[in-house]
Amino acid sequence: MLNFSPRAQLTLAGARREANRFDHHCVGTEHLLLSLIKLDQGIAVNVLRKMGLDLEAVRTEVEKQVGSDPETKMVGNIPYTQRVKRVLALAGKEAKSLNHSNVGTEHVLLGLLRESECAAARVLNHFGAELTRTRNEILKELDPNHTPGAESPPPQEPKTQSSSRHRRFLKCIANSILASMTPRVAPRLNNFTPRGQQVLALARKEADRFNHNYVGTEHLLLGLIKLNEGVAVNVLQKMGLELETVRMEVEKQVGSGPETKIIGNIPYTPRVKRVLALAGREAKSLNHNYVGTEHILLGLLREGEGVAARVLKNLEVDIERARNEILKELDPNATPDA
Repeated sequence: MLNFSPRAQLTLAGARREANRFDHHCVGTEHLLLSLIKLDQGIAVNVLRKMGLDLEAVRTEVEKQVGSDPETKMVGNIPYTQRVKRVLALAGKEAKSLNHSNVGTEHVLLGLLRESECAAARVLNHFGAELTRTRNEILKELDPNHTPGAESPPPQEPKTQSSSRHRRFLKCIANSILASMTPRVAPRLNNFTPRGQQVLALARKEADRFNHNYVGTEHLLLGLIKLNEGVAVNVLQKMGLELETVRMEVEKQVGSGPETKIIGNIPYTPRVKRVLALAGREAKSLNHNYVGTEHILLGLLREGEGVAARVLKNLEVDIERARNEILKELDPNATPDA
């Protein structure tokens, strides 16, 4: 098990706070870099300054490339992206290659640079922080008598058929480091109809399509539309809505996520959990022993503040009218009073 120095631990904690500050639902390499800068102490920061980087300019450039997500913050620990897990595994390899017993901010910085296609590495490269030069500057910071070439060669990834095993090994290291930090947020979803379950599965696919690291209300609505069958879709169409128009309105309000996808199931936002709870309440109020697409639609409308609710409201979908149309769809002889 790798040991992180106190400053490296502060960097990891600070990265979560940076992700939270932007309302992001994952910790990406950009948050790690912002946290290193915010820490403003340690070997990584000293080296970046000695290389002539203006840390405020670096911070501004990183923040230019990220934006706030349209949904609410995650409850509990925000998960790490696959890239961040790889960065931390690479940081561990850097520490091991230098015979260091702890992973410090300097190794985290080298890990970011070695993961060369991530957001943080692109910004650092833009400002002239290249991997080999940075490694040499770190070694000089640790030992003023250091001369380039005296250090152990940088750790290399094998170029044989064992590459995939090596990548899996890196992932195992990172996962073991972060296992205690990764939230388990999948809600219990009992009594959902097959179509209701399909909507939830499609919502995950929609989140994946946008490179989002969470399932939000916008993805639920897109999942309903993508299903293109069931009571909810029939009701929306009977209320005069063009499904393609609804889809376009939702997509106008969302953008691609800033980082790579997280490993495993994409977590639900607190709003979505609330929507699903409200869908269950709608089903119960109608004496239904199942949760279908119609209840999910009512849950989205009752929640009232998510992206889906705003889009539906802008298209003049009122919850009372929607509920009455649903009752008519389920029983053509139903009346509003009933």
